[in-house]
Amino acid sequence: MHNWLEYIQQLPAVKQAGFIHAQPLTQGVSNDNIKVTTHAGIWVVRFNNPKLGIELGVDRHQEARILDLIQDLPCAPQVISNQPDAGILITEFIDAPALTPAELQHSNCQQQLAQALDSVHQLAYQHLPSRLDQRLHRYLQHIPNAPLDLAQRLQDTIKQLDTLGFWARCQCLYHSDLNPHNILGCRRPVLIDWEFAGQGHALLDWLIMEHEFQTDLSPYYPADTDSRWLHPLQSLVADLMQLWSHRLT
Repeated sequence: MHNWLEYIQQLPAVKQAGFIHAQPLTQGVSNDNIKVTTHAGIWVVRFNNPKLGIELGVDRHQEARILDLIQDLPCAPQVISNQPDAGILITEFIDAPALTPAELQHSNCQQQLAQALDSVHQLAYQHLPSRLDQRLHRYLQHIPNAPLDLAQRLQDTIKQLDTLGFWARCQCLYHSDLNPHNILGCRRPVLIDWEFAGQGHALLDWLIMEHEFQTDLSPYYPADTDSRWLHPLQSLVADLMQLWSHRLT
C-alpha cells in the first residue's frame, strides 16, 4: 500500500490510542499485516485482500459476525476495530510463538487446544456459503490451473460425503484453517485468522490439524464421528491443500 505508514497513523483507532511506531509483519498470502505499537497497546492492522471475496468466497461481514460471536472465548483475539467495507481489521498483537508440531506431540498441549476448540465447536452456526463443500465448488471455479483429476476427485468426494450424511451434520462453527501459523501459544492457545471460518463440523478442524502438523489427534475426534466419514474426509483435506497450492502458482 502506498504511504501505508501515514495511512495507519490516520486510522481513527490508532490516532485516538496514540501512535508510536509500526512494522510490517511477514506478508501473508491473503492480506497485508502491520504490527502497530500505540500508547494503548500493541496491535495488528490487517489490510484485506479484496480478491478473496471474488475468488474464494470470503465474506468480510460474515467474518465480522464470527469475530463478534467468539469475542468472549479465551482462544479468540481481541478485536480493536473492524471495518469490513474499508477492508481493515485491527486486533490485539499476540506475543506468543506459533505452535510447532513438536509441541503438539505433548498431551498437555493437546488438551489445552482441545478445550479451546470445544468452546468454538459448541457454538451453533449456519451460513451455507461458508460450508466446505460450497467453498470447494467455488474454489474449483476460480482456480483454473487445478489438474482435472484433482478437481474430479474433489467433486466425487463431496458427493460421497453427502451420501454419508456428513454435510447435513455440519451445524457448528469451525475455524477451517488451523495450520501452525494460526495457533499461537501452547499453554493458552489463541486462534487467529478467522476469515475462512464458517459452518462446519468439529471433525474437520481436527483432521485439518492432523494433516498440517502430521500428528495423530484421533483421541480428540468428536463423539458423533461416523467412522465412514474418516477416509473420504482425510482425502478431501489432502486434496484441498493440493488445490490451494495451485492457487499460489
